[in-house]
Amino acid sequence: MKSKYFTFIFINLFILMSGFYFIYNSSKTNQKVIPVSQIHLTTHVKKIERVFSGEITTSFFSSALNSGLSVEHILTLTESLKYSINFVRGIRHGDKFKVILNNEATKIDTLILQSSNQILIAKTDINGVFHDQNGVNLSNNDIISPLKKHYAVSSHFSNHRTHPILKRIQPHLGTDFKTPIGTPTYAINKGIIITSTFHPLAGNYIVIQHANSIKTRYLHLNNRMVNKGDIVYKGQKIGLTGNTGRTTGPHLHFEYLKDNIPINFEKIQKKSI
Repeated sequence: MKSKYFTFIFINLFILMSGFYFIYNSSKTNQKVIPVSQIHLTTHVKKIERVFSGEITTSFFSSALNSGLSVEHILTLTESLKYSINFVRGIRHGDKFKVILNNEATKIDTLILQSSNQILIAKTDINGVFHDQNGVNLSNNDIISPLKKHYAVSSHFSNHRTHPILKRIQPHLGTDFKTPIGTPTYAINKGIIITSTFHPLAGNYIVIQHANSIKTRYLHLNNRMVNKGDIVYKGQKIGLTGNTGRTTGPHLHFEYLKDNIPINFEKIQKKSI
């Protein structure tokens, strides 16, 4: 009796195992191997925008906003450069701009402004301070020299100078820098051009009105690159030195005035160092 019972169990187990083996092999033979090249993984990576550019239509703020630049970045940019660039009146209709953010798109790396005859490239250093392509610090209110290189002073500021042509005592209310003709001349700070013309004695000359009742004058230029009414930024090239007007040789005659009173620019430069 027991042997029949065990035989029955054994037969049933054999049938059950045979069924599992058949199912396993059937699924194995029908299994398809998909090549790796045909496997497509869907990934959703958000692209980080780093470059924003456009053309000025109404204002820099609205044009930058239309380019996709955030309000926070625009305010940071204008605040950082407020001492050197007039974003309200100094950027005109048709001027082009480009703002480049850092790799994480969290901070401004570069600002490029391009007008019909000028291009400004302002980049930040590791401390977030902007400098232009000539190394001028655009984030502070310090004045700069009208010349990028050091040139000898051929005639200092003096109230009792003997005039080299007239041969009589006459005040020399500026500083003469001995320069080759064609040396670039730069605005020492942002301002508005109130004079750009020719005079028989001063030659081609430019006058800039700055903030705080400061004026600067650039005389005997060979070329003038700005016109009356233009808004200039600190470090902008405004002309080339020359030998026009009444001179004894090529040089830049530079004047610095506070409340229309001439001040010795060499002393101001020493204080700013």
